Amino acid sequence: MRAIILLLMILMLYAFTGASYVYSDEKVRVSIESVESYSSVGERDLPYSNDAAEAFINVFSGDSQFEYQWWSDYAAWPSDWWSEYVGGDTWASYHVYRWHYAIFIGHGNEGIIAFGVTKDGPVEDTYIVNIAGYTSDLEPHVYFHKVGTATTYTLWAVFASCKTLYDPEPWGDNSKVKLIAEWAFNGNGDLWDLAGTYLHGMVGMRTDFLEANALGIDYASPTLQAFAEKLRSGKPVKTAWFEAVSEHQRNCIGPFCTFVGKAAALSLKMQAFDENSQLVDEANYIDCEGMYLYGTTYMDPRVFLETYTSQGYTVTYTWYYVYQP
Repeated sequence: MRAIILLLMILMLYAFTGASYVYSDEKVRVSIESVESYSSVGERDLPYSNDAAEAFINVFSGDSQFEYQWWSDYAAWPSDWWSEYVGGDTWASYHVYRWHYAIFIGHGNEGIIAFGVTKDGPVEDTYIVNIAGYTSDLEPHVYFHKVGTATTYTLWAVFASCKTLYDPEPWGDNSKVKLIAEWAFNGNGDLWDLAGTYLHGMVGMRTDFLEANALGIDYASPTLQAFAEKLRSGKPVKTAWFEAVSEHQRNCIGPFCTFVGKAAALSLKMQAFDENSQLVDEANYIDCEGMYLYGTTYMDPRVFLETYTSQGYTVTYTWYYVYQP
């Protein structure tokens, strides 16, 4: 049974900024950044990040409703992910916040992803993107939000990297999950300001992500290919990722395994209740939302809030952290 950690916050909001649906877009837009070469930052090179990116893209080859950008190695920059408040370029068309799905394939660790080049951050040059907010020194961080006048914004982030969604202390004061939920999901940069939220969820690993075993066999490409195939078939994002990891992140000979990867997901569940505390509606992103134009897509979180609070309902939201044990 999968373990579920609920971090519950309740909001009653009565004023909102203008809200819009993502459904106005005629294509699904996917940004992929993959890194194999890490020599310039002193990290170990990876063998199959770029092959894995290509495997994902090839599943949608010839599909007129699929649009993508792909930046690899030294063309993949950490600043493409940073909030504009710490050096990210708000207006650039290549910024991940302008794409429905943001996929990273490369090195990672608890709450972070790592690139192969350094960029000028608010304090010093760095190749790190901190998904779990920022510290007192303004470490470059990410929160997914709408930029400029763009109609497209990120619905899901995907991290094919080691331990990015691993939380060693999920119930503790220093919980990585709590920090990720507070920062990455809040598009206005204010803690728990759901009126500015755009992101629906993210998937990644609570263990290492296996690119290759000691024999050099590619595990990354089959994982990303299977993930893409499941998304295209209409499966929910979390389900597609968990199944792909279960099927391909395993280094086994028969029943004997030297590595079994475990997936994790962090997402949003919203509920509206009437004055008698009866459930009126809910948007359960983590269990049910598929890829835009291919599976079920729920309404923007801000639209959900506006729709039901304007009718006098109480809206609650829950951050779900789900992982494979």
